[in-house]
Order: sequence, then structure tokens, then C-alpha cells
Amino acid sequence: MVNFLNIYGPGLAILFVVFVEAAGVCWVYGVERFSNDIQSMLGHRPGIFWRVCWNYISPIFILVIFICSLVNYEELNSGEYVYPSWSVPVGWILTMSSIMWIPIYIVYKIAITPGKFVERLVKVIKPEETPEEVAFRNASTYGTHV
Repeated sequence: MVNFLNIYGPGLAILFVVFVEAAGVCWVYGVERFSNDIQSMLGHRPGIFWRVCWNYISPIFILVIFICSLVNYEELNSGEYVYPSWSVPVGWILTMSSIMWIPIYIVYKIAITPGKFVERLVKVIKPEETPEEVAFRNASTYGTHV
């Protein structure tokens, strides 16, 4: 059972979630905006090495690792114990039960957003500004005092 869960459990799901997170932060939210957030927290912007890693290297490597893991997954019957034939679909259902919610939510968010399809896509991938972000942007532009 442990080997079964090791093969179909968290491995692929974690890689997929980490890729979506990296792509979301770097490609949708934006490395510049993320760097500005870090500057507001730490007082300095991250160096070019980190921005290049976040923008290109990390998401691409994670995607390649995810695809290679899908292509080269282990067969269940490779060890001492021979699993029943019905266990392979159950394993993929187990894996998909974690992964499927991200694409489902993306489709849902696009479906409930008003406008034409292209307008909805643009609106969905644009980060929302909170009132605090607007106030911070305005205060940092014009200055503030306490």
C-alpha cells in the first residue's frame, strides 16, 4: 500500500501545483510586481539572478520534471507484490483528485467573468488590486506622513 501511494500519491500532484504556483506568480502576477513586493518588505529588490530564475528557469524546469514524471511513471507490478489490474485506474483517480481542481477553477472563473472570451481571459489573468495596494501606490507616489 505504501508503494502504491508513493507512486500515485503526492508526487505528480505536488509537481503540478508547484508549476501552477510558479507560473502564476511569475507569468501572471509578474516578476516586476513580485520584486516590488519584496522591496517593500525587505527594503531592496532581488538581484537579476533571482528574477531570471523566477521568470524562466524555475517554471520551465518544474514543467519538464512534471512531464518526464508523467511519461516515465513506474509500473505498479514491478516489485515483489503484484497489484490487481483495477488498482492502476484507482491510482490515477487518486492523483487526479488533487490536480483536477486547478483547471476546474480556471474554467469556472473564466465562465463567470462577464464579457467576450478574450476580454474574460485578460481580466482573469490580471491581478486584482486590493484597497491596501491602491493606497500604498498612491502614498508612495505622493508621500505620506504619520
